[in-house]
Amino acid sequence: MVTDLSFARWHRVIRFAAILLGVMWAPVLNAQSLSYDITALAPAGHAADTLPLSIEPAQAAAEGSMMSAPALNDAGYPDAADKADTRDFDMPKISFEQPAHNSLRWGGKLRLTNGVATLDGASGGGLAGWAIIAGKETAQGIGGSAHVTYVELPDYNWQSHGAAIGLFDRFELSYARQNLDTIDVGTALGLGRSYVLNQDVFGAKLRLFGDAVYGPAALPQFAIGFQYKNNLDDAVTQAVGATSEDGTDFYIAATKILLAQSLLLNGTLRYTKANQLGLLGFGGDKNGDRSLQFEGSL
Repeated sequence: MVTDLSFARWHRVIRFAAILLGVMWAPVLNAQSLSYDITALAPAGHAADTLPLSIEPAQAAAEGSMMSAPALNDAGYPDAADKADTRDFDMPKISFEQPAHNSLRWGGKLRLTNGVATLDGASGGGLAGWAIIAGKETAQGIGGSAHVTYVELPDYNWQSHGAAIGLFDRFELSYARQNLDTIDVGTALGLGRSYVLNQDVFGAKLRLFGDAVYGPAALPQFAIGFQYKNNLDDAVTQAVGATSEDGTDFYIAATKILLAQSLLLNGTLRYTKANQLGLLGFGGDKNGDRSLQFEGSL
């Protein structure tokens, strides 16, 4: 027969034994307070917390100190000389306190105020990036999101998938894989029918100040970020005249949600040299410099 006792069960058993031992030894030790540090018995994930066990003996009615046990005679009864000092003992008062500790909290944001994934994988409004952080968690939690997008059009098909993680509503990391099926356009460009352009996008975003939902309406939430894009079709980028198959976009975004008006306002400035989101490379033989592009949501 195999007995399976989890750590949580062992923790309860050992904790009860520690309390019982304290009750048994409190009168003998003649101490005003006993404190045990049983940090090692804490559950998993709380090793840094201490669980103080305090046992405070009942105070004597008159002297204000703990009463000592009376002397016994040969028959096992209290000696007659000590009868005047013999009084019943009160049960020691036991308190078991666990101090507050910082723990993660799940959820907290209003529904849909965390937006949806953009084409680049970051949190936003689908096409335009927003200043919000992925996940439904607030400053006391870690959240995230995942997406799969498929768009079918007459001339080409778009498919992307990825994920983003939000840390304490302050920092975001994201990834997306973009696939553009050229269908008949690929034939016209000499690439072949249904040639697929592929690109990986790695992003990071930092919330600076402000709140997208709360606070003054005139103060939106601001965030800055960057996205490193790596095109996987070197032959195509060179054929269209791009100077590089990879590049990095930098952006700043401001987002405000006006709940009373059911209105969202967003503006994003992107500093980039990507051609068609980077699917056709970066820079060009005529102009390889970066430019500012505006993205908006209303």
